[in-house]
Amino acid sequence: MSSLAFLALMNRLFLLLLIIGLFFWWLKPPVHSITLDASARPPVLSNLPANGMLEITIPDAGMDYYDVSGSTVAEIRDNLNRSHRSGGFDGYTGWNVSWNWPGYGSADCNLAAASLDTRISVRLPRWQPPQNADRALVLKWNNYLGNLAFHEQGHVQLARQGFAKMQQILHDSTCDEADAKLNVVLGEMRQADLRYDAETNHGSTQGAKFP
Repeated sequence: MSSLAFLALMNRLFLLLLIIGLFFWWLKPPVHSITLDASARPPVLSNLPANGMLEITIPDAGMDYYDVSGSTVAEIRDNLNRSHRSGGFDGYTGWNVSWNWPGYGSADCNLAAASLDTRISVRLPRWQPPQNADRALVLKWNNYLGNLAFHEQGHVQLARQGFAKMQQILHDSTCDEADAKLNVVLGEMRQADLRYDAETNHGSTQGAKFP
């Protein structure tokens, strides 16, 4: 085979692969991306199209999605259960905080140069409706996921409130009291999360229950 014939063959193969890739991209259902706002109510998602995957983002948090499948309520519920971690819940919000400053642990420190490292992450499910999925099932899922995200947003807001208190402590405290005050707020943040989950039954009273 001559070099020209080889190049022509490679070009045809490239075009064929490109066409196949575009075809599968065209078949891929759309992703409906929603970002929650600071509203005191869950998002209204009943007007979303029945096709496509719903993906909800919570501001000020890193998002970790896990995929579930199924064409019935029972199949989806089973997939959710098999994907559980972090205590066995469909959604989970985790946060971490650490602090440091020059002269940490001594009475002669520099709180003006203190650093407060904060992280918040939220884990939410992501369901891909099958082709010709039942409209009522899609609506049920969208409402559930919106309510679940709304519940997790409550955890995010509690964490942000705690971080803000810590920043104020670093601004107002002395070197010999800052660390103890920060640890008090840390304990309060953990208790606030527990109290919030107890009051909402881990989101069930907010509609975060499937089915």
